[in-house]
Amino acid sequence: MAEKFGMIISALVIAFVGINILLVFGSFIGISVKDFTGVTGASTVICKNDVGGINCRGVFYPMKPYKEACPQGTAKACTNACQIEAAMAGDGRVCPTYCTDYCLTEDVANLLKTA
Repeated sequence: MAEKFGMIISALVIAFVGINILLVFGSFIGISVKDFTGVTGASTVICKNDVGGINCRGVFYPMKPYKEACPQGTAKACTNACQIEAAMAGDGRVCPTYCTDYCLTEDVANLLKTA
């Protein structure tokens, strides 16, 4: 029983190392990380939730203050990180419908309206 368990663990380690070697040296043989995206579930994250707001490509969009208006040059929008990312990527993905008020730049707010 212990021998079979050891063989399974060894096979998994060898497979893991082999995939990593392909990813590191794949450019030499024409294999790219994009080829493995469907297998590994890897994706590029454009926007992520951060403390007090959403961070997209290095731009921070703060939550709207409770009793105050958004700063000048920004617009209030009820959205979430997935919806902003989908609008920026333009890929038509389905996002959750929950939302929080954020102060977005005018161009991002308009992008959400058209998405």
